[in-house]
Amino acid sequence: MNTTNYSQARPHTNTRRRPRIPRFAAYRASTERREDPVSVATARVDDAEDDEDADDELPPPHKRARVHRYEFRKEEQANILKILKRYGLVNASNEITPDQAEFFHTYANSQEQEIAELEKKLEGQREDIKNINEQHQENIQQGVDLMRFHRKQTRCLAAKRGTMRTLRAIIDERNANIDFVENQVVKLENQVAYLSKELSTAETKRVLEMQVEAQELEKRQKMLSDRMSDIK
Repeated sequence: MNTTNYSQARPHTNTRRRPRIPRFAAYRASTERREDPVSVATARVDDAEDDEDADDELPPPHKRARVHRYEFRKEEQANILKILKRYGLVNASNEITPDQAEFFHTYANSQEQEIAELEKKLEGQREDIKNINEQHQENIQQGVDLMRFHRKQTRCLAAKRGTMRTLRAIIDERNANIDFVENQVVKLENQVAYLSKELSTAETKRVLEMQVEAQELEKRQKMLSDRMSDIK
């Protein structure tokens, strides 16, 4: 059975710590990625010479942080000198040869020319950017004007659609009235046809009755004439 009291257990501590890298080393590493290797090598050689001249001006031993930074930089400069010797940029006495100095001078001049050309291109690009910004502002203004025109046209179209709906309602109402009138006309025409038919039938009957009455009158007249003749 486990009877360990975890509340009294010793917390885990990591006693190993990584060495602290000075800030200037990280800054130099970040700037060296963007700089030219030749200029970086020249600057580091100059820094190494300055460090050798400044050996007599070391800080007191009780200032451990400053001593640590100095020792770290001195070790770094020694490594840089080893690398420069390996690739032939520095001779055995840690001095730059005249050929190398001439090469550095030529390289610096070419870099200055390239920088001047890049500055000219930069000025041209700035002018282009300025023109593009002006054109962009004009396009924005045109877009604003078009949006206003579109809103105005939308309002006009909405008003026209409302008018069209009103006219369609009026037309539908009138069409309904016309249909009602046409239905009434059809009904009246049917009634007229029926009445005309009834009238024609009545007239025919009346004519027949009048003919019968005329025949009876003729018969009576004939009978009267016969009686008169008999009386005579």
